[in-house]
Amino acid sequence: MTASKLAEETGLSTGTITGVMDRLEKAGYVKRKRDPNDRRLIYIKPLLDKAMIKMGPIFEPIRKASVKLYTKYTDEELTTILDFITNCNRMTQNLTAEMKDY
Repeated sequence: MTASKLAEETGLSTGTITGVMDRLEKAGYVKRKRDPNDRRLIYIKPLLDKAMIKMGPIFEPIRKASVKLYTKYTDEELTTILDFITNCNRMTQNLTAEMKDY
């Protein structure tokens, strides 16, 4: 994703995103890569291995609780739940985009 797209998705300014990416790159969590076809575009690539070493233990209790929760449901029920959540997220994104026009 480009910094501009990330700014658009988060609602933050491109300047703020640049500052955050500078710090994340310095810490080794992201890498910038120029588009070979359009040198003006710079993509931000997360370096997940390092992030997972640092963040994995923090999210382990959530992972365990999620597995315990999911096992209560059949695959068919999970498919329905996923459909519902996906549509709720899409609805929220659409409404948020509409609110930006005001």
